[in-house]
Amino acid sequence: MRNRWIPVLTALALAAGAGWAIAARPRAPAPPLPPAPLAWSPEQIPPVVKLPPLYTDLAPPQAGSGEQAVRAYLDTLAQAARVPTWHPARTGPIGVEQAPYPRAYAFLHPDRQQALTYTDWLRQWENVAHVGTIQVEPAGPNRFFVEVERVEVHGGHSAVAFHSGFFTVAPTPAGWRLTSAELSPEDLITVQLGGRDPWRHDLGLFAAHTLQQPGRPGQVRHWRRVVELTYGAAAGRPPVRVRLARQVDG
Repeated sequence: MRNRWIPVLTALALAAGAGWAIAARPRAPAPPLPPAPLAWSPEQIPPVVKLPPLYTDLAPPQAGSGEQAVRAYLDTLAQAARVPTWHPARTGPIGVEQAPYPRAYAFLHPDRQQALTYTDWLRQWENVAHVGTIQVEPAGPNRFFVEVERVEVHGGHSAVAFHSGFFTVAPTPAGWRLTSAELSPEDLITVQLGGRDPWRHDLGLFAAHTLQQPGRPGQVRHWRRVVELTYGAAAGRPPVRVRLARQVDG
């Protein structure tokens, strides 16, 4: 049988609740199993470290890859702010950085711009003072998992929120462009405060149940907030390589 590797990047954005998740939500927790060696557990959660803004000055025609387009889009947004007029920060430079928004919008694919006007697109950044990029990870051909930190202004006070989702890209004669860029708020309450589905905290427990793979992975690699698990062929199943991204909300 010829070996087949199946690359998968999964994240909480695909299922309700917090923790590790893939496209199909499991029906019930698996029987307790010890965590896989070297894998993350609740005591080994990676720190939240934002990616450096490498592409703040990159113009859309200069985007030579899909990842560059995604990073440049987010790095451009990091320079912009839409603080309300009543906010004390408006007495200084914060809140008046409107110029980067048209530059960020230019990274959207022309078809996307036709479906989403600049005015409608800009509305999603209302009351957002800053955007910081936490993750941009490949999730299939021309697809990326993205997680950002947002500093927001709500009802007279500031707050930090985390949003995540999947971006898709496509090449054009004028550089790579974003065909979709959807982000949804993360849930910082369900698992971290409510304790729901605590087994989702542990990568070993989550992978054993959700992937239904017998035994432990033959190899565990991790970088930034991503873990890659490799399982050998067993019981008539082909070898599988799975990549999972851990979000800030657990």
